[in-house]
Amino acid sequence: MNRVSRVVAVLIATIVAGQAQAQQPGQGGCIKDALGQIVCSPPGGGIYKDVLGQIVCGRGQCIRDVLGQIVCSSQLSGYATKDVLGQVVCTGGCEPASSSNCQRPQ
Repeated sequence: MNRVSRVVAVLIATIVAGQAQAQQPGQGGCIKDALGQIVCSPPGGGIYKDVLGQIVCGRGQCIRDVLGQIVCSSQLSGYATKDVLGQVVCTGGCEPASSSNCQRPQ
């Protein structure tokens, strides 16, 4: 393998590894707010930045609806998806995401 091929292979492996660790929107995890503070979803919950850049969370998975609003499953560790008409449907029912559902690690 020549040097250029090795460099290309390393770059591809680095990109793939970075994507595997990237957080999927609406799923749980932690992200930094505008001030660099870490904000986390509740266990089994979702986390998103809304259209204003504020971090909001849900008790379950979250998804953006057709109007750009973030909607989450109201069930702990519940799922959210869109039906054939593009409407958000959730296990346990749906509710708007809220900053009050988020947690700050200590």
